[in-house]
Amino acid sequence: MNITIKDISEKLHTVLRTQAEENGRSLNKQILYYLSKACIPSKVDREELLNSIRTRRKTLEIHIDDESLNMAKRKGRK
Repeated sequence: MNITIKDISEKLHTVLRTQAEENGRSLNKQILYYLSKACIPSKVDREELLNSIRTRRKTLEIHIDDESLNMAKRKGRK
């Protein structure tokens, strides 16, 4: 099946083309990739996600606890 995308801005076209080049894809394949990610939900392995988050948090030089996070939120809302 073929679809034509009309009236795409030059800026968006440039971004898509650049991302396609960076990912070793054609422009068409890059657009299909984004459409698939946006329209077809993927099942998330919760344990794998939590392990990834925990691993990433260990590499941070700061520790964020609930109190610090809530203070930052309040400060950002002023």
